[in-house]
Amino acid sequence: MTTIFNNFTKKLILFTLILIFILSIFNSKLVVFSVKESCILFFNNLFGPIFIFYTLSDLLINYNILKVFKLNFFNRISKFLNINPNSLFIIFFSMITGFPSGSKYITDFYNKKLINYTEAIYLLTFTHFSNPLFILNTIGILFGKNLSIKILCSTFLSNLVLAIILRPKNNTISYTEYKTNHSNITLTLTNSFRKTYQIIMIVLSNSIIFTTVGYIITKNIDNSFYNLFVFGLLDLTKGITLLSKFNLNNLIKGILLCTLISFGGINVNIQVKSIIEKEKLPYIYFLSGRIIATFLSILIYFIINYFL
Repeated sequence: MTTIFNNFTKKLILFTLILIFILSIFNSKLVVFSVKESCILFFNNLFGPIFIFYTLSDLLINYNILKVFKLNFFNRISKFLNINPNSLFIIFFSMITGFPSGSKYITDFYNKKLINYTEAIYLLTFTHFSNPLFILNTIGILFGKNLSIKILCSTFLSNLVLAIILRPKNNTISYTEYKTNHSNITLTLTNSFRKTYQIIMIVLSNSIIFTTVGYIITKNIDNSFYNLFVFGLLDLTKGITLLSKFNLNNLIKGILLCTLISFGGINVNIQVKSIIEKEKLPYIYFLSGRIIATFLSILIYFIINYFL
C-alpha cells in the first residue's frame, strides 16, 4: 500500500512539474515579473533580519554562548520544560531570528548530539517564530503598529503555550558541551557568512518558485479573495502583502494574519521539511504543531483584542 502511494505521489509531482514548466514557457513575461517581485519583497522585508541574526547567532555559538544557558535562571526553565540547556538556546534564538531558524538549529544540534531525539521532535512542534522585526516593521507599516503588536503577542504566546502543554515527561536529560573552534576570527566569520548564505538562498529560492506558481495559477482569475487564498497558501510574504490591500476590519485581518504566520504556508513548510530531512526527523511533528498553534494564536488574538 505504501509503495502504491509513493508511486502515485511521484507521478503526481512529475505531472505538476511538467505542467508548471510548460505554463512557464507560455508565460515568460509573467515569470520574469514574479521573479523580480519575489526578490524585491525578500530584500525589502526578510534579507536584513535573516542576514544579521543568523550570522550573529552562529558567531555567538562559536564563542560559547551556550554556557550562558547553564546559569541558574535558565536552568530553572530547562528543568520546568524537562530539556537540556542546549534546547533552551534553540527556543530563545528561534524567537529572535525567526523561521526557519528553529528547524536549522534543531538539525545542527541533533547532528552534533547536543540534543537527543525526544528534544528534537519536541522542539519541532513549537519553535516556529516569525522574526519580531518582520512583524513590527513590515506588518506594522502595512497594518498599523497596534495590530502588529497584537499579532506578535498572539503568535509568540501560542507557541509558548504549546511548549508548556507538550513538554516531554520521560526525557532523559544529558548535557553535551559544544566544542568551539574560534581560533581565527576571520575564518569563523567566513564560515558564519557561508551558513547564513545557504539559509538565505533556501528562503529566497522557495519564495521565487511559489510566487511564480501563484501568479500562473491566478493569471486568468479576476477574484481578489481567490488570489489571497492562493498566495497566502503558497507564500507567506506575498499573502500578507495582498491582505494589506483588502478593506477589512482589524479583527478579520488579525485572524487571517495569525493564520498565515502561525501556519507559514507551503513555502515555509517545504523549507523546514528540506532542512530536517537531513537528520530524518519526522515532518509530521512540525505540521501538527503548526495546526494546533494556528488555532491557539487565533484564540489568544481574540482574548487580546477583547481586552485591548
